Amino acid sequence: MDNDKKILREIEIARLEFIGLSLATLGDGIAALAAGLTLESLENEYRAQYQGRQSVQVETTQKQLDYFINELIQIKKYIR
Repeated sequence: MDNDKKILREIEIARLEFIGLSLATLGDGIAALAAGLTLESLENEYRAQYQGRQSVQVETTQKQLDYFINELIQIKKYIR
């Protein structure tokens, strides 16, 4: 009978170990998912900032081109 109690106790310990490891694995999965979401968020934020800066650069370049085109038009009128 004492042997049966020992076996039952070992089974209960193994069951608790299994539950604990299952919870730890689930926690690791949730942590990995959270890390993936954080990475995606950071990448999207970077892209938005980069595109914003790029848009400003394009706008500035367009203004400069417009200015130089107008200057060329004025020079052309002056030469005629």
